[in-house]
Amino acid sequence: MLVSRETEKRLELFEQLFKSWNARINLAAPSTLEDFRRRHIDDSLQVLDLGDLGAEWVDLGSGGGLPGLPIGICLANEDGHIHLVESNRKKTSFLLNCVTQCRAAATVHPVRIEDASERIERADFVTARALAPLDLLIAMAEPWMSRGAIGLFHKGRRYEEEIASARTRFEFDLTVHQSVIDAESVILRIQNPVRL
Repeated sequence: MLVSRETEKRLELFEQLFKSWNARINLAAPSTLEDFRRRHIDDSLQVLDLGDLGAEWVDLGSGGGLPGLPIGICLANEDGHIHLVESNRKKTSFLLNCVTQCRAAATVHPVRIEDASERIERADFVTARALAPLDLLIAMAEPWMSRGAIGLFHKGRRYEEEIASARTRFEFDLTVHQSVIDAESVILRIQNPVRL
């Protein structure tokens, strides 16, 4: 995704902050930091091509801010907004610091995912990356998806097994988008989940 020079500077600042905090609170495996831009930022931003920059987003289990913070940084010049849901105190401190310094269009919610829908009434898109198996993700996102939100979930090479497992608990509309970053990864676009 092409971004403005100003947005690029904010994304670079996010990378610096991430690497600095990662030495203290382990946000990601050190082996993934060398190619941080491609593996983390660009990977996160591909969901924007499947969504709407003027929308309300929710990122579940935001942890180290992926994909939520890069999305929020890109939404800062648009009409969109993202809610970052993370219950771990150290990680919420990191997220709050990044939102402020990178001027992201984001709000941090230091609550458990199951309590987040009480604070965030509406969403157009729900994201998550490296959080849980697909059936659990759909269950977590259900408060928003049952009201029309679209799930955009990063998944790795075993995504077909996760889809099959999720279909034993839910019916849903599915589109599989090949990752432009990793040939073994996909983004699953899920809509209209119904419990079986």
